[in-house]
Amino acid sequence: MISSLLGKESDLPASEATVLNEKLIADKKKIKARERNSLAMAYLLTAFKSAADVSLAYETMSNEWPGGLAYEVVNKLVEAYQPKDSVTEVKLYERLLSVKMKTKEDPRILFEQVASIQNWYNDGNRQVPKEQLMAVLLRAAPKEYASVVTDVQRVKGTNLEVSHLRMTMNMFYRFVYKRVTGEESNDELALVGQNNINKTYT
Repeated sequence: MISSLLGKESDLPASEATVLNEKLIADKKKIKARERNSLAMAYLLTAFKSAADVSLAYETMSNEWPGGLAYEVVNKLVEAYQPKDSVTEVKLYERLLSVKMKTKEDPRILFEQVASIQNWYNDGNRQVPKEQLMAVLLRAAPKEYASVVTDVQRVKGTNLEVSHLRMTMNMFYRFVYKRVTGEESNDELALVGQNNINKTYT
């Protein structure tokens, strides 16, 4: 069924009413493709909650395919909800600027914000540039992380990835904010954390 959603199947017959002989191997494939399309359309129509989405499905219905074509519905949904235009780029810029992190907040919250933006924007033809992601993460990271982030930047250079920043900030967070016991101070723990992080990248 998934193949019916991702694009037009090569085995789809010319029309929904095309007479096929299930005893012929070529026709068997066409019958299966038609059945997959019908099932996919049924699932799509069941899943739609708004009249606007249902109307998109109706737009794909024709004399040849009165029940509609699932892949065409998916294409229309992408056009409606993931348009590739200048407005999308503006929204990307706005969402990146909104990424924030508080001083004692778990870094996972920061990286979940970024991942959410990537999931919304990325597709087979476009991705948020790595340089933009790095700039956003470095800007949003609280000043307490400056030394460890600078160290991993120095070590990795142009090979720096989001995963490196995530691991570094998570390690720092665990050492500084999750192990404050007895008379140990944040400054002392920060030093221990930084030394451990340095060992990881050297």
